[in-house]
Amino acid sequence: MRRRPYKLDLLLRAIRSGNISLVPRVLGKTLFGWETRIVFAMTAADARRQQPMVRDDFRIELLTDEQDIRRVLYDSQIECTRYLPRDPEAYWQHKAGFWVGWRGDQIAAAGVSTWGTQPMAYFVAVPAGHILLSHFWTAAQHRGLGLYPAMLLHIVHACLGRGAEGFVIDCGDWNHASRRGIERAGFTPIGTGTVRRDGQLCFQPLSEGCGGRLFTAARAGGT
Repeated sequence: MRRRPYKLDLLLRAIRSGNISLVPRVLGKTLFGWETRIVFAMTAADARRQQPMVRDDFRIELLTDEQDIRRVLYDSQIECTRYLPRDPEAYWQHKAGFWVGWRGDQIAAAGVSTWGTQPMAYFVAVPAGHILLSHFWTAAQHRGLGLYPAMLLHIVHACLGRGAEGFVIDCGDWNHASRRGIERAGFTPIGTGTVRRDGQLCFQPLSEGCGGRLFTAARAGGT
């Protein structure tokens, strides 16, 4: 059976749940590409308080070798290639980690972790010693199983073991499923990011006490 496109699936779920406020956001993103990104953060101290979500049927692998990354992700012609960085060379040159979640012999999820300073413009300056999490994807047939927060927590704890001091991630304000997964993993919203017509990235912080302490020194308007 053919799976519905992700945004259409989110739109129908929003309508069924009565969450009508999401409908114009999903339509705006789908039809015109308009969106506001919600930026989340987690300190190392908060991360250590989060219990991993261990699943016997979900194996998570870290790829750091360029040839392995190309063979498993980019040359396999699977859907996740659309969501991964278009310039992977810039990422693995900065020692980014490409994470793959397996269910059996199928790739069920994927994502990227990059140590600050990241090889791309971002809404806030990610300090050295902190991790930017990005480019996450879950295969349609594996959605709704809690794989996303489980993968995020696995990566967070693995990076803590390598000395990570904090984490940042974002999602579209229309993407309720992604936001729910991020918050289940223990992240807190710290602000919103938008892209102006001239391409400049803008960051609007939330009030103090909303998890923004991680980026207090980087709140002067983004990068």
